Amino acid sequence: MSRFSAGRAALIATATMLFVSSLTSAAVAHPDHQDEAPGKNVPVPESEAERQFALVSALELADMQASLESIGLTRCINGDAAGYACDGVDLISFVPLSTLGGGEGNDLWGWTHNKSGREFAIMGRTTGVTFVEITNPKNPKVIGTLPSHSFSSIWRDLKVYDDHVFIVSEAQQSGLQVFDLTELLSQKQIPHVFTETAHLPAWSNAHNIAVNADTGFAYVVGSNTCGGGLHMVNLNDPRAPVSAGCFSADGYTHDVQCVLYQGTDTDHVGSEICFASNEDTLTIVDVTNKATPVQLSRKPYAGVGYSHQGWLTENHRYFVSDDELDELNGAPKTKTYVWNLSDLDNPVVGFTFNGATGAIDHNQYIRDGRSYQANYKAGLRIVSLDDIASDSAGEVAYFDTFPQNNAAQFDGAWTAYPFYRANVVAVSTIDRGLFILGYEGEAGSVDVGDLENSSEPAFPNRWRARGVVEVHDESGQPVEGASVRVRWSNGKTRNCVTDALGRCEVKVLRGNRFNKVWFRVVDIESGSASYTSWLNRDADGDSNGFRDKVNRP
Repeated sequence: MSRFSAGRAALIATATMLFVSSLTSAAVAHPDHQDEAPGKNVPVPESEAERQFALVSALELADMQASLESIGLTRCINGDAAGYACDGVDLISFVPLSTLGGGEGNDLWGWTHNKSGREFAIMGRTTGVTFVEITNPKNPKVIGTLPSHSFSSIWRDLKVYDDHVFIVSEAQQSGLQVFDLTELLSQKQIPHVFTETAHLPAWSNAHNIAVNADTGFAYVVGSNTCGGGLHMVNLNDPRAPVSAGCFSADGYTHDVQCVLYQGTDTDHVGSEICFASNEDTLTIVDVTNKATPVQLSRKPYAGVGYSHQGWLTENHRYFVSDDELDELNGAPKTKTYVWNLSDLDNPVVGFTFNGATGAIDHNQYIRDGRSYQANYKAGLRIVSLDDIASDSAGEVAYFDTFPQNNAAQFDGAWTAYPFYRANVVAVSTIDRGLFILGYEGEAGSVDVGDLENSSEPAFPNRWRARGVVEVHDESGQPVEGASVRVRWSNGKTRNCVTDALGRCEVKVLRGNRFNKVWFRVVDIESGSASYTSWLNRDADGDSNGFRDKVNRP
């Protein structure tokens, strides 16, 4: 019996008594809203019962986390991958919170270094953020952590711009943390505790941050400034961010996406437009002029519980949004709202669609006609938007990161980040850690079936390195006409196209003072087939299927 059992029993008994007596006077709080935020009639009580249950939950969470271990590549077979229910999504790797630095997990974003092609997951936790290299997603490496600027908080949000990550938190005195991500590239002693590159104390606490990479502006929302609305920040010098304006006309904003609008409403094409989830509405704001932002529309919708977050389709014709409380208010299944944006001054919900479970939806991001939804206890759900113009959408794949149940409760997946090369998806979870997942897609797949290398002398003081890549389809057959992108360790990028045997060659010159050079497969394109990098292999066993070394002759 655990040494905590007696204490737990007492806590549970006390908490249960308090909880029963308080049911008639308190609503159940949800974790994605700060108690002090100027919300719009959203009850966030803090009762003694909740505090007691929090203590119990913390003890249970600590025990569960201590039992978790890292997991390597596990294919989704017959609906299961290492004990997690799945369909069409493989478990590439799993890193438990105990390895990431402990505490609870929250938001997640990714970073790809353009020059080297190295890829990273950046995961928020209660005490800071953790940087994990997933260049080889089968072998994630924790590079280090960046502690919170001030205090711990279960709410932390972050976005990347110009090789820097920008971090906000609900913790008081947190402001805007800035960290130069290129520091990760040369760090030899890992895991390492990093220090922030810069800090902007323009607010104390904030709930969320969005970045428009096309303009170099960030939009901080849910802060103790600007009425909780859009606090605009100029990031054009990422080491010296500067406040640039406010929008407060509609009060508290929970989340937002801002873009240079390219949709069908010709009145606003080319303007910088923000699509804000404002607790009870979708609120659309023109922020082209940061000094005088203009509210274009403010629209409630039927069944609103808590307008939480959403994302534009790639053609900007639709905004796909989630409501964090409608499942608790009677919606039997996870409900997603699709807004028609043909008129930004009058957006309308064109249709809704229901998920496969009753779990609460949290965050979603859209890539290549798929919405990658992090739906708390139901985990990652991938929704096809191919027929969105016909008012139709539906789930095509999933990976359930919370194996116990799919209840409408606030635990499990927080964010799914789908913007890496290939079909790798990172998912942060509150309770367990970081999942690196692979979505094969429905149109077939290709991967590396073999890597070979050779070298030969070239003109004086030079030698030539050759790399050969063999591409296979999902059945192991060679693929002709696949376009392969390879990056050499000296920074050179080369492309080649496979022949009838599925093979193609890349070359690079090196000086005789260099004894070796590495090449790595960055991407493979072959029609509509997906590049399933996590299935890369090398029949000879002389490489890992991702990269190979060429020695000087």
